[in-house]
Amino acid sequence: MKYKYLTPFKQDEYVFSGAHCFTMGNNSFLLSENGVSIVLTNNLISSIEHCELSDDLAFKLYQRGFGSVYGKERLKEPENLIRPTLFMIDFTTKCNCNCVYCLRHFEDVGETISNEMLEKITKYIIQYCKSNHIQRISFQPWGGEPLIALKQIIECKKIFDEAGVKADFIIQTNGLLLTLDNYEKLRSNNIAVGVSIDGIELVHDAHRLDVRGNTTHSAIVRNLKMIHEKYPDDNIGSLSVNSMFSRDHIAENVNYLVNELGFHSIKFNLVHPSGADGFDNTILLKKEDIAQYVRDLVDAVVNCIDSGKDCIEVNIFDKLGNLLDRSNRNICNSRGCRGGLSFISFDQQGNIYPCEMIGCTEYCLGNISDAHNDLTELIKEAQVKNGYYTERKLNSCNACPFIYFCRGGCKASCLAYGKKPCDVDQMECIINQSLYPILIELILTEPHVVEQLIGKRVEIRW
Repeated sequence: MKYKYLTPFKQDEYVFSGAHCFTMGNNSFLLSENGVSIVLTNNLISSIEHCELSDDLAFKLYQRGFGSVYGKERLKEPENLIRPTLFMIDFTTKCNCNCVYCLRHFEDVGETISNEMLEKITKYIIQYCKSNHIQRISFQPWGGEPLIALKQIIECKKIFDEAGVKADFIIQTNGLLLTLDNYEKLRSNNIAVGVSIDGIELVHDAHRLDVRGNTTHSAIVRNLKMIHEKYPDDNIGSLSVNSMFSRDHIAENVNYLVNELGFHSIKFNLVHPSGADGFDNTILLKKEDIAQYVRDLVDAVVNCIDSGKDCIEVNIFDKLGNLLDRSNRNICNSRGCRGGLSFISFDQQGNIYPCEMIGCTEYCLGNISDAHNDLTELIKEAQVKNGYYTERKLNSCNACPFIYFCRGGCKASCLAYGKKPCDVDQMECIINQSLYPILIELILTEPHVVEQLIGKRVEIRW
């Protein structure tokens, strides 16, 4: 695939804003600096290069967001819009697992949030929603192992329901407590479920042990199979954490999750440093291995689709959505880090944080009991004085075609690697520079595969 940059120019009252151009075969994929795209034939690309646009092409480009007419841009979005719609509450610091790469390592100790504080935080979120005319939010109970606090999670959901705020709950569980009975409780309360399982038994049990040092794969699979037997059409997602150990098992893991366990939605994330004493850094994927990991993952997912399986890998899905229609689904890395703007979390004492970096007191925004505790106002104040909101250093990124989506990456990831939130997330940078070109190639050469990868939810515009 060939790459070039099409420079800006003015023709009559139309200003072409410039675009990154990826060419393969007879077609090219244009990506603007504000994240919009279009697929054009190469003869139309030639017209743009020579600054000779027909009225139809100029209008089409303007419609898609590639420039302005009479000084007006068609697509203009506010920067740093404060409108949290994803919330997280730290329900419990207890866990029945001791995964080697866990960010928290509470193990089977710790506390569960009090009923009183849970109610206060929930009502605080509800008040924010009603004050800002927000009718629907996403909500994730956090831990620890959230199913330890199952009763409280269900009660929290009922408070939202009674207040008329539509809260889409999703639990990410290690699966050990996901019995059929517990699953049916979640199901009856419209709480979605994701299970953390790294893949085949060999890979999973290398890193995910319980607090007594026992392997966990067989118990989790037993629970999953009981649920699948009774509810074969239910969509339970999987989350896999990938280390140096699992690097050579990507295809095996994808095939196992999709073909053996029946997952339709899978998500593969790279392990990050936990910050815990004694963390084994040798399990981290090396920078020079990431590009091959990305290629292996895409190939494995595409092969699943080619074999007739219904399979979506969430990170691939999100980034395809970014490329095709700026869907920007991922709050962490679809339009830069939206922590503290679209994403807010609460600890068990009612302290408010920009994202899941609970415990990093330096970046605490305040407390729900503060005298001036309006959430929007707390965020506005934090933008001035909180180091989390320091402007990012992106000079080295300005020429990157994918800067609109990345914008420096995940701030929590930066902290995990001992950097500041204003630094660039180098791991996400490598992933983006590896994955986006592969996906553009697929758009240009195998659009039918792309439609499968995105669940036929996005129109590919030719």
